Amino acid sequence: MNAMVLKRKSDKVEKELSKKIKDYKGYQKDKDRKRTDEALKNYVLQQLNAALDISNEVKEKAILTQQIAIWPEVDRITQAIQDAINTVNQTDYLFSTFFEAVNLEGFHLDYLKKLDWEIYLQLNDLPNLVKEFDSAMEGGILSEVDRISNEILKNSQVFQANWKDRQKLITNYQKLGLVSKKK
Repeated sequence: MNAMVLKRKSDKVEKELSKKIKDYKGYQKDKDRKRTDEALKNYVLQQLNAALDISNEVKEKAILTQQIAIWPEVDRITQAIQDAINTVNQTDYLFSTFFEAVNLEGFHLDYLKKLDWEIYLQLNDLPNLVKEFDSAMEGGILSEVDRISNEILKNSQVFQANWKDRQKLITNYQKLGLVSKKK
């Protein structure tokens, strides 16, 4: 894919994210970077906490109705969501100069936008997936319970990998920012 097509695709993703996530402005301007990062983090935590609340309700319901066969699945889902929350809360960019840099020359901004988009897609429906799990559990459709559980667990793993890649990308910008070009 040539650079021009990638740039247009990246700009389209950024525009779409700014419509879907409150205060998401993009990374082009240094004054918007921190706000955009915080907006994404707030969105992510909002989605994860909503899913965790629903999962805890499902867990309580499974216990009250003595659906013993479902308990391990609910525990795995709840733990996966809690692990994702912990991953986000442990985000540390160390001494990255990404947020203050005037020029992002050499930085993979298109890749960062792609990661943001993937994160959005993985979490956008997470609370609804947990609700679907609950409905399947109530209906006694074990094959559907298993399918949805696996989808939630897979999305959680992919989300965490993407979030860590995103953190690494921003953190590693310090190396680019600290390297000076000889004149």
